[in-house]
Amino acid sequence: MQCLNYYYEQTIYPPDEVLDYLLSRGVTREEIDFFGIRFFDSKPKIKDLSGTDWKEFKRWSSDGSLLRGKLIFPLKNSQEQLIGFTAQDTKKFKTKFMSVLHNLEGTFYGLNQAFEKIWATEEVFITEGVFDYHPLFRLFPNSLSILTANISALQITFFKRYVKRIFSLLDNDKAGESGFVKLQEKLGNAVELIKISYLAKDLNELWEKLGEEGFQKVLKSQIDRLILF
Repeated sequence: MQCLNYYYEQTIYPPDEVLDYLLSRGVTREEIDFFGIRFFDSKPKIKDLSGTDWKEFKRWSSDGSLLRGKLIFPLKNSQEQLIGFTAQDTKKFKTKFMSVLHNLEGTFYGLNQAFEKIWATEEVFITEGVFDYHPLFRLFPNSLSILTANISALQITFFKRYVKRIFSLLDNDKAGESGFVKLQEKLGNAVELIKISYLAKDLNELWEKLGEEGFQKVLKSQIDRLILF
């Protein structure tokens, strides 16, 4: 945790150009502060200290050079502890995430924000990327980004422990379909799994096509129809 906080403290609030990019991808100004989304405008200072966390971060970040010019989305556990980052390139649209601290809950984006609602409802809405997540979170606060379609064993354990129903909104591609099949296989009858269909390659594209109101209307309609029948 000390390692991650050391590097996170070197980030800055997204400058205007990056802020415009975030807004265009469906992240609001309020969410930038609420989730602590930040930016590395230069290569961070690297500490060459002993210990697994420090060495792992140094390796993952290529001695810090990987993080220059990257958006940083903090990954936290349900206790608000910083356990990792997801780094987003605003030009090449590539994402890389890491979890330095061993976390028995699995690694999610948005867990610290959603946990109370997940606990209360025993339901969760899941999607893949962070930009798919933000419009979904505004509609359903009990939402999580699983960061990749390749769902981990710890994420499966989390679902079995805390929820009775999962609404899956993974990407409409081969990886997303494989992720849904893996969920079916690993969860078995332990959790009700409902797939939500939508006409776009991912939720962020759907939001870009329909806007906030249209996005929410389409998903609410789909979910209401599936629950009723």
